[in-house]
Amino acid sequence: MRIRPIQPDELLAFAGAATHSEHVGAVHDYVSDLLMNGSMRTEWCYVAESRGRAIGRAAFWTLPKMSHPLDLVFLDVPWETEGAYEIGVNLLQELFRIARLLDVNELGYVMDSPGQWPQWQFHEGQRAALLESQGFRVNRVVDRFEFHTGEAKLPSFDERGLVFRSLIEVGEEAFKAALIRVSEGSLDRRTSVKRQQLGPEAKAHDTFDLLKSMEYDPAWWELAFTTDDRLAGLVMPTRVPSWLHRGCSGDAGEGIRRGSPCTWYGDIAQDWRVTRTWGYRRRQQAHGESLPERWISAICDAT
Repeated sequence: MRIRPIQPDELLAFAGAATHSEHVGAVHDYVSDLLMNGSMRTEWCYVAESRGRAIGRAAFWTLPKMSHPLDLVFLDVPWETEGAYEIGVNLLQELFRIARLLDVNELGYVMDSPGQWPQWQFHEGQRAALLESQGFRVNRVVDRFEFHTGEAKLPSFDERGLVFRSLIEVGEEAFKAALIRVSEGSLDRRTSVKRQQLGPEAKAHDTFDLLKSMEYDPAWWELAFTTDDRLAGLVMPTRVPSWLHRGCSGDAGEGIRRGSPCTWYGDIAQDWRVTRTWGYRRRQQAHGESLPERWISAICDAT
């Protein structure tokens, strides 16, 4: 078996490696979008070959304005065949080696359940077992809500209960202060650990800078205040390739009884499609070093 980076004219072969035929076109289009956006590079896309045929694939992913990989994406092997695990191990080990050459200390992987666009990650149990055997640990489990226009009606909202002010109106420092406030006591394990490691102010600055590195409009980002000018919460949506997502939202406590943006999610959750997403992280080891004892800790994102 040979593992190699693809050439620019091999995108379709990459998309088709270990992919159901009905999904190849969608995967190809999404890979093309990520390459155009700067989240992937052709030389970051790898295939596992046997007898000249691509039997597996994986790629590095990053945020558009960053130069080093953050996550692995498009990991697929022929899960229904007997040798799938061995192919997956060899593929991951080669990408770990490349990551070390790129001075990448940690890699993530996100798995959606059920399998769906854009990566169609089926065979969840086998996929999880492969990842965990190679040193990944689950550091986050979230329920993601997806709303489709026309499928559900938003609940009524008394606009007099809250006053919204955009980033243009209040400035960056007000948003960073709000991030400090809403991250306090967060039930999101990743947020709470980072806040403890970096400190509340540094964590807020880190979150703000990360969201600014994505595509956004300052008018989208808003702080919500009660009518007596107390912070109620914030919303900071961003756009990633091909869709708009929440980015960051938080409740400062004052808005819970007043219809804050965050409580809307619970009000209309029954009309949204829910996806459970598993976030894995793997800390890179020096060559030849044994992996630490693996552990799994999962908690629902309840910020």
